[in-house]
Amino acid sequence: MTIDRDLSSFDKTQIEDYDVLIVTALDDLEQVAVDLHLTANSARRVPATDAELDIGITRWLLPNARIGMGSGDLKVLTKCLGAAGNANSALEVAQLIYTQPRPKLLIFCGIGGSLNPTKAQLGNVIVSESIHWRGYDKISGKEMSQRMRSKKHLDYPVNDVLLRHLRKYAKDIETGDASKSVVSFDSSSRDFIQKVTAWAQAVTKVDDALRDDLIGFDPSIYFNRKVPIVKFGKIFSWDFVLNQKDVREEIYADDNGYRVVEMESGGISKAAKWATDYFKNTPTVNVVSIRGISDLCNEKVDDFFRDLSADHAASFLVGFLAERYNPDF
Repeated sequence: MTIDRDLSSFDKTQIEDYDVLIVTALDDLEQVAVDLHLTANSARRVPATDAELDIGITRWLLPNARIGMGSGDLKVLTKCLGAAGNANSALEVAQLIYTQPRPKLLIFCGIGGSLNPTKAQLGNVIVSESIHWRGYDKISGKEMSQRMRSKKHLDYPVNDVLLRHLRKYAKDIETGDASKSVVSFDSSSRDFIQKVTAWAQAVTKVDDALRDDLIGFDPSIYFNRKVPIVKFGKIFSWDFVLNQKDVREEIYADDNGYRVVEMESGGISKAAKWATDYFKNTPTVNVVSIRGISDLCNEKVDDFFRDLSADHAASFLVGFLAERYNPDF
């Protein structure tokens, strides 16, 4: 039997070449923050192909962003996952980078929970030094859960040169030598100051565990703050929202380099590794995760910082791409 194929619209059904893929999981929070900061840095949306529209991709051109190769437009795709979790992120990203052009840089940008409230405080932005996809069992009893959490599905180190660029940019933000990472969240209003002050006082009265978690945390560090507070550490990725302090402490005791727990970067890193291993004659797909600390992996009374954290993470990411992106990594 002969099958006729109409290839006249072939170019309309493909995803065009691009430099950077930014992935988020919450369309009403993380994706909104990324879009806001792309627009604030003069990025412009360009028409997407039919294939890009079909899988929910938005295409942007970020001007004058290619440090090290002369100025030029950086081609950026943004994609919000259809569902949260490492399994879903692996499938969605693998579908994209296996069947279409692969980016040199793949970034997850969003929020996460702190595994050490003194080293990763509410509102801080944590950039991954490495991403660890660990056990995912939470419902089969404590003994089984502990064994599962000790299993390593993936250890994915961030490219050393890329990490050096990111560290330098983070330092430049603090010294005022970077101009693009300007946060959008308004922390100067009387309303915000009154609400966060009342929130901090109320949270410490809930129980001793929460009070201990907030020792040394002063929410006033965000009053009138114009740039994010950026730190670096390991990302612990699994498939549940963590709201148990004893599990949080168990994870941190296993490796005190862990700063954030989240649910997508492990799957994305796995997909990138599959593609890199499979397509051996193409450049490596490098992955970095950028997470704003929105809670302390305890009772969920500290989600007050979700909007601020998403905004600060997007501010750092887009500022880096707009001001210091260097493809030489």
